[in-house]
Amino acid sequence: ADQSALSGPAAKRDNRAGIVAGVLASPPVSPYDTLVLSLGERGGVAVGQEAFGNGGVPLGIVSSVLADFSRVTLFSAPNMSTHGWVGHSNIPLEILGEGGGALRASLARSTGVAVGDAVFAPSPGALPIGSVIRIDSDPSSPTVTLFIRPALNPFSVTWVALRDAGTAFADSFSCAASLP
Repeated sequence: ADQSALSGPAAKRDNRAGIVAGVLASPPVSPYDTLVLSLGERGGVAVGQEAFGNGGVPLGIVSSVLADFSRVTLFSAPNMSTHGWVGHSNIPLEILGEGGGALRASLARSTGVAVGDAVFAPSPGALPIGSVIRIDSDPSSPTVTLFIRPALNPFSVTWVALRDAGTAFADSFSCAASLP
């Protein structure tokens, strides 16, 4: 998908990319850890579609749709949870949003995950959502906490590609908070 698709009606349907929509607002202009898009129901956007940034980086899920606008809740939003995997051994984990673009996860100390390991979220193919930048460990705890830097700064994206996530993906994320 290229950004020239954003001229005119601000969107384009591409069989590989899905729907390409411009980002009208991102934090701090938009609500916390959300993107406001230039397309809505009339442009084919539907709740539950997954949003991808440049390079196919998974960013979040379409959480609300109006006729001409929609909102994407980023994976980094507080209370957002998605299942994924980390490292060369594809160790399963639950990725939690911390707000402000931050992600974290907890794993057993014995997993052998290291700083720099890629973290993946469910999506078509194995696309990294980020990488481990720090591991906090308490010697008395059997778990470690991974701090994950997103592969793409979600607050600087100017367009996203939206695709239907499918049932398997839709079941792999949740948000404990009520999303407007």
